Amino acid sequence: SLSAQSTVQFGLNFADIDGNALASGAVYKMILNSDTLTKSAPQIFRANLTYDTAIHYSTITNICPQYLNAGSKNDIFKIDVRNDSSVTGNKIALSEVKIKLLGINDSPLTQEQAGQVFGNIYIYADNPAITPTGTYQANIDTVTVAAVDNSNVAVDGSGIQVIAVSTSNPYGQVSYGQQKTYFLIVDLTLNTTDTVDSFKARVENSSYITVKDIPSMINQSLQDFTAIETSTPIIITPSPNATPPVQLSTSTQVEVTGITFQIGDNNKTFTSGSDGNLYSQTHDGASDWIFDAGSRIVGDAMPSDFYCYTEAAGYLYFGAEGGTVYKLNQSNGTPVWYHAPGGNITNVTVFDSGKGNGVYVATTNQKIYKYTLTGSAHPDWTYGGLGQSEPMGDTAVSGPIIDDYTAGVNAIWYKTQNAKIVKIGNSNIDGGQVLSQATIGGTVTGVDLDAGQLNGAGNKHLIYIVNTDGKIRCRYSGALEVTYPGWTDYNCGSPIRSGPYLEQLPSVGAVAAYFGADNGKLYKVNAVTGELIWSYQTAGPVKSTIFVYNGYVYFGSDDSYVYAVNKTNGQGLRSGFPIKVSAQVRSITVDEEELWDSNPNTNAVRLYIGTTDGGFFTKDISQ
Repeated sequence: SLSAQSTVQFGLNFADIDGNALASGAVYKMILNSDTLTKSAPQIFRANLTYDTAIHYSTITNICPQYLNAGSKNDIFKIDVRNDSSVTGNKIALSEVKIKLLGINDSPLTQEQAGQVFGNIYIYADNPAITPTGTYQANIDTVTVAAVDNSNVAVDGSGIQVIAVSTSNPYGQVSYGQQKTYFLIVDLTLNTTDTVDSFKARVENSSYITVKDIPSMINQSLQDFTAIETSTPIIITPSPNATPPVQLSTSTQVEVTGITFQIGDNNKTFTSGSDGNLYSQTHDGASDWIFDAGSRIVGDAMPSDFYCYTEAAGYLYFGAEGGTVYKLNQSNGTPVWYHAPGGNITNVTVFDSGKGNGVYVATTNQKIYKYTLTGSAHPDWTYGGLGQSEPMGDTAVSGPIIDDYTAGVNAIWYKTQNAKIVKIGNSNIDGGQVLSQATIGGTVTGVDLDAGQLNGAGNKHLIYIVNTDGKIRCRYSGALEVTYPGWTDYNCGSPIRSGPYLEQLPSVGAVAAYFGADNGKLYKVNAVTGELIWSYQTAGPVKSTIFVYNGYVYFGSDDSYVYAVNKTNGQGLRSGFPIKVSAQVRSITVDEEELWDSNPNTNAVRLYIGTTDGGFFTKDISQ
């Protein structure tokens, strides 16, 4: 026929000129015959055409935690899209995502309910430049791929909300052979609990994810998957009287490596950063001064008014990983003195009990250095040179435990890189001498001591040790190989990276030990027998510091929540908890200002929280 013709062909199974089936990835020439209404047109030749039959890949992962906070952004789903094309230049683009929103008894949320619950709905791209990738971090994963504001929240009769994605957004495009990760985030309204207490989100199958070819904009096939549904989350209101979160740096990734505070009615906080900066802030987060130490701050900066019995308030002690220990003026951040003892610094501790004092510095050259508070080499330590320990044969890591209060003891214990506990003399007779050591196995991640100034009348001279082998151990501080009678090592079956925190009573000593593990649990064990009292499950590894205050155990998790669990039974959460923060939690501390300031019962008790993305949060937990 010479009449005009047009055709669009999709999904046909063509054969080549020899009758053979086309092979994906092979290169072909195409000959097109057409006409112009009046006569036959010249043939059109297209060479170097690659035949591509790729079926692309997408998966949905439920990342919704057990608890959600009203008035904040909450992660719901992780979406992975992979371009399985083998052809260079063949891009695909995320075009649409659908979610089904369900309420009580799996009934769809109505339009009215959805509008009152969801302030906004977002799809954010994972930031591949900053680890950990594949985990939503609110202050890091900020590139918006799609957004639905409250006025456009519109569910159909089945509870389905459509989220359109612009195919021209480069962050929604995936090149051949690559995979990208996205997060579906919901911003819950402050009054959501007036309407809905809980909901579920569901993705039925691959038809809920639409991917288009670029530039043809033809929908692409995806490998199918079974329905993914969140567990029913509990929507709660955050703890009251919370200051807005402070971001330590907006130009680079900063992990909070420690938080301490100044005693007083209008106290400051001191936040250590992985960027080498020490941040001085008011207790509500306003910036005071910043000191650049040049390399990662190792642990807490220690204020003299909190850690020193004899020295006047107004000073800070800390170390930078690059090799320098500092004493600063608290008021303006100027150095009083600093030293570089040799090697990289792994810990700095200041200790002043009233009987003796010193600044202890652990470095990678496998020695401990002790300085006076005025910055000179301490004369009591001579075994490895003036102000130095003898070589330990291993590198000390993290903070030591010190006892110069108990008669006849005066020693310091360090955990080391290769699973040892080392006891070092601290008197003017054996200062710096390695008195004993024991190999524990695995990697020692924490130690604590039931002895010393706080519990002199009740101490048993016991050292508690947690380890990546999943065990908490209890040994005599003077004979590290000897287990305390009646104690049985408790094995939680997962690496322990948090704690131990000892709950101690005057004239009694330790009654319980708390620690957290990679299996997402916080544990409480009997400090005398090692018997498990309770455990509490979170949705991520527990690697933060732990604090017990006013009947609750405060700790953070890699699920980006801070918990306050009833210390007696491990079941009830304090009202307003858990608190959603911006990323994994590493540092928390409670400023019990009422116990320290000059005007008791007039100021707040504050919970300070530090995250891996540089977030600094303050919560009033007085009520």
